[in-house]
Amino acid sequence: MIIAVFLIAQNKKSEQPTHVSVDDSVFQDPNINATQLCYIWNTEAGDQAQLSMDIRANQVIGEFNWRPAEKDSKTGIFRGTVSGGDTTTLKRTVNALWDASAEGVTNKEELIITFGEGIANVGFGEMKDRGDGVYVYVDKDHVNYESNLSQTDCGDEAMD
Repeated sequence: MIIAVFLIAQNKKSEQPTHVSVDDSVFQDPNINATQLCYIWNTEAGDQAQLSMDIRANQVIGEFNWRPAEKDSKTGIFRGTVSGGDTTTLKRTVNALWDASAEGVTNKEELIITFGEGIANVGFGEMKDRGDGVYVYVDKDHVNYESNLSQTDCGDEAMD
């Protein structure tokens, strides 16, 4: 009985729509320190990804370009929030909405990124329309954080 209640509660938790609110004023305030972080990923098979983030306080605006060699590319700008660092793993988490463009169509999609110690991982998983045209992860417990993107200088030509 306890297990059944736990499973139902977990299912309801992962079904809840994700809403991300960004305070644009922090990006206009010169008194708030900015941190720019950039990451790249390339494979011998021709897969590529570029991730750039402008973090101010707990807000983030960035760009993620996902270009796998054998699948459709997705590129676009995301906006969201950044968690404080986990004291054990030193990782931080971005929860954002991504204006993902692929094959001439742009959709707003939930995007979760973990980063820290020179590596960033972007979450991929099954998505569904939450009812307002925004696509969210079906089950956040089954999101796959693949492709270790390596931190690089934001002026690196690989970021172009």
